[in-house]
Amino acid sequence: MLYKRQQEILYLISQQNGIGKVKLQKLMFLANYRQDEVSYDFVPYKYGPYSFILQKDLDYLVRNNFLIFKQNKYRAINPNYINIIPKRRDILNNIISRYSMFSTKKLMQYVYRKYPQFAIKSCKANSILSAAEMSKIKANIPDTTNPSLFTIGYEGKSIDKYLSYLVFSGIKVLIDVRANAISMKPEFNLKQLENFCNLMDIKYIHIPELGISSKQRKAIKDKKILFQDFRTNLTSNGSYYLNKIRELAITYKRIALPVLKLILKNAIGALLPKSFMMNYPKRINWRIYEEKNTHCSKNLSQSFSKV
Repeated sequence: MLYKRQQEILYLISQQNGIGKVKLQKLMFLANYRQDEVSYDFVPYKYGPYSFILQKDLDYLVRNNFLIFKQNKYRAINPNYINIIPKRRDILNNIISRYSMFSTKKLMQYVYRKYPQFAIKSCKANSILSAAEMSKIKANIPDTTNPSLFTIGYEGKSIDKYLSYLVFSGIKVLIDVRANAISMKPEFNLKQLENFCNLMDIKYIHIPELGISSKQRKAIKDKKILFQDFRTNLTSNGSYYLNKIRELAITYKRIALPVLKLILKNAIGALLPKSFMMNYPKRINWRIYEEKNTHCSKNLSQSFSKV
């Protein structure tokens, strides 16, 4: 049984007489970006917008004999499992009719011009765009002049959406404070997440000592007591690891979590030069499981301010 998104890939490829990887990624990007219903998310990468999940699905379809990949092109050999809702089929047909005749170069130029934010990591943009067009792309490179401390949780996000948050925020270091860096989504397990970060030129650091262990969660059912116990242990035993993060802040000159700017100022302001807030382009991202600034991030930040 195929996922709906995999059926969409199969349908698009079945309408082509062979299609290369780069062109396929761009067509699927145009079929998904800013749509009400999205099958794939995309991140800026070497050739513009790219989806790691899309590539994973392509590999799956090849392994299971729905597609073949030969002479650098995909071809559908078993399109019998296609069952796409009419709205998505219309979108795909529109993309096919408008852009399938474009060469790969022309399609890349079109996407880069229309969506320059997705070309900020491209290794091809400089050779296929004018100087004026390159200026627009450079204008989309994240402004990292203001130090910030982000909490960017992965819950409800694909790996592509998550990486896009990091890239568009100018993140340089990802600090994972999960006690056990294991997820139901394999892309967010420690090794895979580290590999994805490396591909994005983002440093990944795992500090499990600042997380809440599964044993603690099971032993303490009351969340209020759990987080109070966590905060007590963090205050008494977490100084080394919190200072490690402070050292990272000094090394990389950036910490990011906008909702805690006052804590940022109080916690590390005395350790850094007065020009720190203005002059350094690098950024640290404090990674936690929670999507919003919940108990865990508050307790971490409060303890950080006391070290």
